Formats: sequence, C-alpha cells, structure tokens
Amino acid sequence: MKRKIFPLAILAAALAIPTLSLANDHDHPDRNPHSKEHSDNGAHNAEHGQNHKNEKINHKKDHRRHNENAQNDRDHKGDHRRRNEKSQRNHGQHHKTHRS
Repeated sequence: MKRKIFPLAILAAALAIPTLSLANDHDHPDRNPHSKEHSDNGAHNAEHGQNHKNEKINHKKDHRRHNENAQNDRDHKGDHRRRNEKSQRNHGQHHKTHRS
C-alpha cells in the first residue's frame, strides 16, 4: 500500500513544483504583466479597444439614423392623412354645392 502512495506523491510534487516556482518570478512573461511580451501587446490592445469604441459609436449613429427615418415616415404618413381628410372635406363641400 505504501508503494502506491509514494509514486503518487512524487508525481504530485513534480506537477506542483513548476507552478510554485513561477509564483514570485517577475522575469517570467506569464506572471509579469510589465514584461516586454505583455507591453508589445499594448498597442494591439489599445487598437482593439478603439475598434470596439468605433463600433459602439457607429451603432449609436445607426440607431439615431433609424429613429430619424422612422420619424420621417410617420410625418409623411401624417401628411397623407391630413391631405386625405382635407380632400374628403372638400369633396363633401363639392356635393353640397351641387345640391343647392
């Protein structure tokens, strides 16, 4: 029974040691956000963020444009409705003049 535990303990230690050795290693790029590898990605990250900002701005512009077009459509329908009401009133007046 002891023989089975011993190799398992060695395996666990072998897997844990590299992880523990990186815990305070400031020169290792995976652990140090200020390393050269991380700073090279800074330009990419800034550009990536700017792209998302532009997407958000464009989305707002599209939304505003859509709302303006919808309002124009409603106004245009209102124009037709007012014109139709006016022509119906005039049409009624036209019949009244023929009757008299």
